[in-house]
Amino acid sequence: MIAFYFGAVQGIKDGAAAIDVIPLFLESSPDLQIDENDLEITTSYEEEQGRTSPSLTIHHIPTGLQVWSTGERSCFANKLKALNRLKAKLLIVMREQGVSNLASIRSSDISSSWNQVIRRYVFHPNKLVEDMKTGVQLSDLTAVLNGDIEPFIGAHINSRRHEIP
Repeated sequence: MIAFYFGAVQGIKDGAAAIDVIPLFLESSPDLQIDENDLEITTSYEEEQGRTSPSLTIHHIPTGLQVWSTGERSCFANKLKALNRLKAKLLIVMREQGVSNLASIRSSDISSSWNQVIRRYVFHPNKLVEDMKTGVQLSDLTAVLNGDIEPFIGAHINSRRHEIP
């Protein structure tokens, strides 16, 4: 999901992009039963280049997790895609919390990292990429956008080593 906001200073734009790294189930969706009453499903339609494209958001009420899907031609296809993403997220949470069913998930213990800003990209007036967790700053914005993120990966590995008792 990408969004742009006009900041307090005239003409300054802030952009935000959210990327979830979750397991991809190619053959079939995980066998996780989710009660339909626990889901809040919102659909919307966006007009792009003369075409209407559906967008769908699913909010899992008990845990507060939210997923969305766009890009498919129908709401049904977006719903299937979003449900698979939700199931993957729920499986990750279950694994992290060491529980075997949805009812045992402690929503208060769900990591806030799902909605955390990880990196900040500044294009103007100075070119800069700042990792919010480690504090690492790189001035070569183009290299980072081209995939050179090794300094960030190394900093994250080092910070995790210091966190582990």
